[in-house]
Amino acid sequence: MVSRNTDPTDCLVCAVCSIHAGTPENFAPDLLTMTGSIRVFRHDTRLRAEQRVEALARDIGAAYGCTVDFETEEVAPLVCNGPEMTALARRAAEALVGPEHVVIAAPEMSSEDFAEYGKEVPSFFYWLGSGFPDRENAGWHSDQFRTNDSALPLDAALLARSALTALGYEG
Repeated sequence: MVSRNTDPTDCLVCAVCSIHAGTPENFAPDLLTMTGSIRVFRHDTRLRAEQRVEALARDIGAAYGCTVDFETEEVAPLVCNGPEMTALARRAAEALVGPEHVVIAAPEMSSEDFAEYGKEVPSFFYWLGSGFPDRENAGWHSDQFRTNDSALPLDAALLARSALTALGYEG
């Protein structure tokens, strides 16, 4: 789906996340339920992906004499830091920790509820380092993921500095 039906310059993640069917006995199940996730940067790419996944599901089901009910739900919209808010956030971070400690991250495909705020008011989303510098850190969805609480004072200071910068205090 990603490599065959998507423009190679568009980013798309299309994942099957769960499959539930049948019982341990030797019977063909009456129902199979699958869940998945589609993540994109562009709305039209999402619509094409949803249409293609639905068509594939219906066609594969029909090939085996099955019917398919297909539902999509947008759980969280894309987090989009606008240029003005990004500039504000960068000024605040550089004033607090110095420009050599500020990294402009590449776009991420992560899903984040914070995007709901951005639909209502101008906002920005920081990625704050909270790992342990002396070891490899587990990914976000790992049961081994831990945050380094010693980062919390800096995190709070950055949020406060961002608010002051938004209010016009640059000193």
